[in-house]
Amino acid sequence: MVGNLKVSIITVCLNAQNTIEVTIQSVLSQTYQNIEYIIVDGVSTDGTGQVISRYQDKISKIVSEKDSGIYDAMNKGVRLATGDIIYFLNADDRFYDHRVIEDVVAEFIADEKIELLLGKVLYVNLPTGFVLPAKNSGTTMFTNKRDAILIQICHQRIFCRKLVFKITGLFDQKYRIFADYDWFLKAYRQAIPVKYIDRYVAFFNYQGVSHNVGIAYLHEKLEIICKNSLLDFVLYVWDKTWSVFSQRLKIQ
Repeated sequence: MVGNLKVSIITVCLNAQNTIEVTIQSVLSQTYQNIEYIIVDGVSTDGTGQVISRYQDKISKIVSEKDSGIYDAMNKGVRLATGDIIYFLNADDRFYDHRVIEDVVAEFIADEKIELLLGKVLYVNLPTGFVLPAKNSGTTMFTNKRDAILIQICHQRIFCRKLVFKITGLFDQKYRIFADYDWFLKAYRQAIPVKYIDRYVAFFNYQGVSHNVGIAYLHEKLEIICKNSLLDFVLYVWDKTWSVFSQRLKIQ
């Protein structure tokens, strides 16, 4: 019964020769069989293509062509996907264990109303001395609008039915770093049924692209919040200002 749902796993990459093999192996080692694995490569100039080619007979679809950014590549993956469920696994991340997809599919089958399923991710490659706050994007349940706005969820936590993209549309490519945050808020506003499971689904590289350039693109996040609600924008600014003020008080 579990095998009647196809899961499309999409990996987008560019010059990821040092990490993508572990990602591929974590997909191929899943106990669940009905998986469509799609890799969208932005024409890597290192050895990424050679690594992928070693597994090409086990990969459903491989695309290697120029794109306009990570969300363009992710949208290509969505268009190619024929699965009932879609999941994005970056080229420097990996599944938490071999049973992740099997357990996730069982959740979707147990409750057909579920359209988004949120697992947990375990951060790796944290900056030296950095301590994650209790409420963070890797484990927060997002049971209220405040959390959805203030805490940017990482897409490695999200499994969704492909039908969700017909409601939300694809990722907005005008956003270079925060299009997944924009997409999640769209889904939240549409009241798409979400279920949270207390289970780790992936290891997530904390110092990936969004971490390294996220501050430079903070205007994207502010624009996304403001376009949805001026009150939400005020809430976000107030919360961040208070957080900084509180930290300074503790230091003093």
